[in-house]
Amino acid sequence: MTEWRTTGTSIPYTIDAVVAFWGVCNDDIPMLTLGVLLVATRQTMAFNWLEAIQCGLQQGHSVEALFRAILEAMILTADHC
Repeated sequence: MTEWRTTGTSIPYTIDAVVAFWGVCNDDIPMLTLGVLLVATRQTMAFNWLEAIQCGLQQGHSVEALFRAILEAMILTADHC
């Protein structure tokens, strides 16, 4: 599933490809959709954090300060769940 998403495949196409590849039955498609959306969200968050780190490094912030900021953001995100 991640392989299809990393190649830029849309979420609906990824779900269709998974259904066709593994023969997922219609009753399981809502859970499959949820799983694909969760993976896509996690990947998006990771890429956003990497982009923020890159921008911070280019602006001259220290690695320690950036790591601390990202860790705090992760903790706050987990705390709101």
